[in-house]
Amino acid sequence: MRAMWCAALAVALVTTAACGKSEEQKQADAAAQQVKEAAAKFDEMAKGLAGAAGAVGTDGKPVDPVNFRDLQALFPDLPGWEKGKPTGEKM
Repeated sequence: MRAMWCAALAVALVTTAACGKSEEQKQADAAAQQVKEAAAKFDEMAKGLAGAAGAVGTDGKPVDPVNFRDLQALFPDLPGWEKGKPTGEKM
């Protein structure tokens, strides 16, 4: 009798293992994968923002900001508008 129960239990375990993952487990794995991908994208954005905030180029070296006078020359003259006197500072 005990051998029959052990055999039945072994068959049940093998059958359950052979079926693979449940639908819920597959959904949980897919959600976990999406979280990993989103975290990787977030890390890329964070690195880019950190570089921009610290004025660091893509090679990791500091970058000097553009002089505001050089930028001022790029603004067009618009009819009906008067350019002000811009100022700037470097921190």
